[in-house]
Amino acid sequence: MISAPTPPPIDDLSFQDIVNRVKSQIAIYCPEWTDHNVSDPGVTLIELFASMAEMLLYRVNRLPEQAYRAFLDLIGARLEPARPATADVTFYLAAGATSDIAIGEDTEVATVRTESSAPIVFSTTAPLTIRPANLLDAYCAAGGSWIDARLYGQGDIKQTEPDAKSAADTSSTAAKGFSVFARANETPQRGNALYLRLGADHSMHVLALKAVCERAGGGGALLGRPPWVWEVSAADGASWTKCVVERDDTGGFNREGANELILRLPAMGLQAVPGDPKSQPASFWLRCRLSDEQGKETEPGVLFGYNRSPRVTALALRSIGGTVPAQQAQVVWSEQLGISDGTPYQSFRLRNAPLLARDPAREHLVVTSPDGIEKAWQEVAHFADSRPEDTHYTLDHTGTVRFGPLLAQPKGKYLAFGATPPKGNKLKFARYRYGGGVIGNVPERSLVIRKVARPEIARVINWEGAIGGRDAQTIEDARLRAPAYLSTRTRAVTQEDFVDLAARIEGVRRAACLAADRPGTVNVVVLPEPAQDLPTGPFDPKLELGSDDPLIERVRGALAERALLGVRVEVRPPQYVRVKVSAEVSCDPSYTAEQRALINQAALAALYRFLHPYTGGPSGAGWPFGRRLSDGMIKHVLNGVPGVELAEQVLIWQVNAKGKPAAPGLIVDLPPDGVICSDMHDVQIL
Repeated sequence: MISAPTPPPIDDLSFQDIVNRVKSQIAIYCPEWTDHNVSDPGVTLIELFASMAEMLLYRVNRLPEQAYRAFLDLIGARLEPARPATADVTFYLAAGATSDIAIGEDTEVATVRTESSAPIVFSTTAPLTIRPANLLDAYCAAGGSWIDARLYGQGDIKQTEPDAKSAADTSSTAAKGFSVFARANETPQRGNALYLRLGADHSMHVLALKAVCERAGGGGALLGRPPWVWEVSAADGASWTKCVVERDDTGGFNREGANELILRLPAMGLQAVPGDPKSQPASFWLRCRLSDEQGKETEPGVLFGYNRSPRVTALALRSIGGTVPAQQAQVVWSEQLGISDGTPYQSFRLRNAPLLARDPAREHLVVTSPDGIEKAWQEVAHFADSRPEDTHYTLDHTGTVRFGPLLAQPKGKYLAFGATPPKGNKLKFARYRYGGGVIGNVPERSLVIRKVARPEIARVINWEGAIGGRDAQTIEDARLRAPAYLSTRTRAVTQEDFVDLAARIEGVRRAACLAADRPGTVNVVVLPEPAQDLPTGPFDPKLELGSDDPLIERVRGALAERALLGVRVEVRPPQYVRVKVSAEVSCDPSYTAEQRALINQAALAALYRFLHPYTGGPSGAGWPFGRRLSDGMIKHVLNGVPGVELAEQVLIWQVNAKGKPAAPGLIVDLPPDGVICSDMHDVQIL
């Protein structure tokens, strides 16, 4: 038999504790009382008081959970609900899309059921439309000029036709295709690219690019490691965002015959490309650009990358899937709760828990009168401000729906805090989501089950692990945290107050309060809580907080409520100062090329970790706001990498928003609200 859990004690004073504490006060309040023996009548009264107090404390410690929640509400502390884990899931089609294929919001996927555990279900949080791929044009940009590749195709390979006007090759070679990254007989240079103009927005799509190539057409490049990066035109219309190369059967355009390259695209946007021969104002672009590894000297006298450009005779593009965000939650529609009996403070229970945060626009209680008229009621945190006519209710994470009470007032009157559904009205909940907890932090490639089968969808998978799942806060945890909560700040007066209050707002990772630029103004800078694992490479622009982000307004509103009268609170994101580091380090000459490559990777990882708004700085808690960067800091980090004997030379470039570096130097000064983030670093092992 399982015994009931022991309730957490609110006050753990025993009979003897109370007696001793009262006796300790005798010398303060009654110094003339010197006889403290048990036979003294005064001591008898103290023991009587202690006995009665002990009985009261016993009853208080037996209070139910609901009463303890009420005590927490009195001090402004509320139990935090469960948080659902989030992950991106990718749906793959059984065949290439020939028409739009829609995958709706709330589509459920799950882990595999085992003998010991039930499946963990995730639901998509946005709709996804997979559009057919439409390759309009393909162009090669080499040496600052564009070369018309004369390639078109949708789904099937279409061979290139000779073009007398082509600037790429002579007429004798044009029929055989074109050089992808450079003109014939020219060495490809870093930055050379193949541009593919798409006929539609393929944000978050999975595309299959089929190419007919020559065998070993691109001399010098390794089949499994071509020095390229695939990118799409970004939504800001000025930059490029990196794609994920899921599979490359072309070997870097080096395998003979028709082979496929599978790409997972990020969000993309319209962009005008300088030198576009079509001179169109803006298009959706997919490009393959030679990275900084092209032409890099890996060993003395040995260059990595293409020493001649690969050749392609035909291209085709098709959509084979799409990626959409999902969270660990199950959706319930139109759940019937029961029929109201018309009494105040009545409660109903939803079938599933724990509940997740609700969207008031579509996740609410619906009360239906006997004549069929439906009315949506409003969820509130409490009934303190509810009037008798307000159609309010409360709902906690356990799924308990409760209506307002009717409380006695002076002179025999009663006051209703919120309306009560009339007797006979039916109650239902339009929509709610339940789930959450650490159980949702599933590993990569575990969400592979489709809850609803569709013939056009072949499979589903999450390529990265789910993150962010957290269990609901327990009463015991709240009891331990209550003293700390009471000692925290509730008013924003000093700089420390503003930083402490801002950092406690959900969605904020770090905060700083800067010197005011004008009297009566407080400037607060916040860094958001990342919704994904922090990458070990260059800083992801998606982590940057924009000035119009809803988090900015939420922090401003929360701080304004606690600031002194007349103080204006300004909240803004930090200035992200992007830097690029070039360093030369020495190691033991006896190390092999493979060992040197491992040292190089470790050195780069150390730089990306150190020069980061979230993981950087001397403490590893994020780059300090406004702290300058010097070459001495970089050398200290590199000298700590295993295998590095000495960091001999370090140069630092500050990179602007367009990706162009300034003149190199040894020091980078930051504004007071600035934080360092990494661009592409370069470490040479001597």
